[in-house]
Amino acid sequence: MLLRIIKAGPGCVYQPGQSIHMDDHRARSWIKMGIAVEMDPSELPVDLPASTHMDPPRFICACGFVAKSAAGLKAHERSCK
Repeated sequence: MLLRIIKAGPGCVYQPGQSIHMDDHRARSWIKMGIAVEMDPSELPVDLPASTHMDPPRFICACGFVAKSAAGLKAHERSCK
């Protein structure tokens, strides 16, 4: 279920106005507590900025290190064991 947070609950890391997706049972309990309201998926913004963090090409070392460029990968490989 898609929810919009309307108030921060105790120990809640979500901020009012934030949209989240969660399982129906937990979502209904949050709605009953007044923390969130159900949201129609068409209300989501369509012009969300795209994350470029992992756009291809990916420069990945065998150890799992991810570099932003081929030069960064070569620099890492020199010190990687």
